Amino acid sequence: VLSGDETPLPESVQVIFTIDGMQNNLDTTPLGNDLYTATFPNLVCDEIVSFYITATGDGGTVVQSPSNAPADQYALAVGTLVEEIIFEESFNAGIPTAWNATGLWNADSTCSPSGTCGEGIAAYFGIASQCTYDDGSQVSGTLTSPEISLAGMSGDIVLTYCSSLITENLSGYDVAVVRVNGVIVDEPSESSTWEERTVVINSSGDETVTIEWAFDSVDSLYNEYRGWHVDGIQVSALRVNCDAATCEADIDGDANVDVADLLTVIDQWGLAKSPADVNNDGIVDVSDLLIVVGSWGPCE
Repeated sequence: VLSGDETPLPESVQVIFTIDGMQNNLDTTPLGNDLYTATFPNLVCDEIVSFYITATGDGGTVVQSPSNAPADQYALAVGTLVEEIIFEESFNAGIPTAWNATGLWNADSTCSPSGTCGEGIAAYFGIASQCTYDDGSQVSGTLTSPEISLAGMSGDIVLTYCSSLITENLSGYDVAVVRVNGVIVDEPSESSTWEERTVVINSSGDETVTIEWAFDSVDSLYNEYRGWHVDGIQVSALRVNCDAATCEADIDGDANVDVADLLTVIDQWGLAKSPADVNNDGIVDVSDLLIVVGSWGPCE
């Protein structure tokens, strides 16, 4: 808690937290160097917990974090977070009826990029019979997913998809973008082969998201390029699971979380796709170390 126009009064710093609708005040203890500590009570898996921080300055001004609390508060997930695929599409049966495709978007296996993604049929912005998007005029179109529910999800919402884009590659022309709820989240690079793209979606608290792949040639010139292929769409997120295994930190599988597991985390530090990535966030780091330390002892 840092000084601004006023100096915070240490005894005024509090954490205001709500558990399943019941609000509580949690005092903090100054640690020095503008740091404070507070300890939450024991929480039960799947409880709905939110909190904000409040402090009063020596001039009497009260400030909160988030700044507009209590209207907005930080959310705290209670339980084991497990990654879950909440939406996926491969276009093997064409453009699904729940999707909306305009302009030159279609599903086809011709003009396919090299590399691996899907099973041959992909969403394609182009004219399949000629493998270009040149019909003599300016062309544009959108490929729009149905609404995707984010109910029960925590943390980042991650979109992965395969893309292959070939255009005249001139700034301001042949524009390809991905939008989520109308906001641009990705501008794929030119690639003659399949490339997998990963995008963290900022859902801004929305309960649902709609994803849109949009192409616009801007003019009618130099459109004799292959166009845009999209496939292998997947949206994943973290969900609180109260039935998940309670011994995820037992890396070596000996039914104990002990120094052997700790040494494995240290040895695998910074690596991806490692059994020491206890929380499955893609890298072995301090989060995995803290889980191991916090789970110390025999597995239950």
